[in-house]
Amino acid sequence: MTWTEGQSLALEQLREIERNSGGAFTLRPIPTSPTTSGHLEIEFSVLCKGLPRAPTGIPYRERERLVAMIPRDFPYRVPSLWVRHERFAGRPHVQWKRHLCLYVSTETEWSPSDGMFGFVERVWAWLCQGALDQLD
Repeated sequence: MTWTEGQSLALEQLREIERNSGGAFTLRPIPTSPTTSGHLEIEFSVLCKGLPRAPTGIPYRERERLVAMIPRDFPYRVPSLWVRHERFAGRPHVQWKRHLCLYVSTETEWSPSDGMFGFVERVWAWLCQGALDQLD
């Protein structure tokens, strides 16, 4: 199985974000094929050092590793965001201990024309709100 045109677009957009991030956003090695479910699994890290944090906010590591699961029909279906640990379990908008819920309603908040640029903006907003304990 190979990547779809939409998944290739997502990867292209993520590479552009990485190039323009000044090191704040880095892609991990890219898999050579989709998962068995057909998703393109992209692991990346985001620099969280220096984020303002409330005493009850999420205590991030200097860099947090995250995983975007990009569906075959991207950008018409929203990617999902996961972590490989359980440090965020029990926090608002964390489901199944590892899934970070970025959208209250993907039907109204996800815009296919924003692509991975909008997705990464939403990831950053989630991280900032989590540090301030404002995810509710």
